[in-house]
Amino acid sequence: KLDQVNQVIGIDLLSQSLLPAIVELAEDRHWR
Repeated sequence: KLDQVNQVIGIDLLSQSLLPAIVELAEDRHWR
């Protein structure tokens, strides 16, 4: 059960750090 919790937390942290980067890349590409 602890493994599942760690996985969810890892995915949450990953999405928190990835989403802004993806949005930034998308906007950067859009303006070019």
